[in-house]
Amino acid sequence: MARAAAVLGAAGFLLVPVVHFSVVWWRSLHQQATVLAPERPPIDPRMGAALLLAVAAATLAALCVLLHRVVRLERRLAADAAPATDRLPARVG
Repeated sequence: MARAAAVLGAAGFLLVPVVHFSVVWWRSLHQQATVLAPERPPIDPRMGAALLLAVAAATLAALCVLLHRVVRLERRLAADAAPATDRLPARVG
C-alpha cells in the first residue's frame, strides 16, 4: 500500500509542470493567473476575500486533523509505556 502511495505521489509531482504549462500554452481554455500576476488587474475584492477565507479554513481544518492525530498518538504511546499492572486485567471465561 505504501509503495502504491509513493508511486501516486511521484506521478502527481511529475504532473505539476504539465498542468502549469498547459495553462500557459492553451490560454483559451484556462484563465491566466489573477492572484499573483503583477501586470494584470487583481481579482475582484469579494472573490479575493472568499479565496482567502477558503484557504484559511482549509489550513485550519488540516491543522485540527493533525493535532487530533498527534494527541491520539501520544495517548497510545503513553498507554503502551504504562506498566502492565496499571492496565485492566484480561477477561477470563
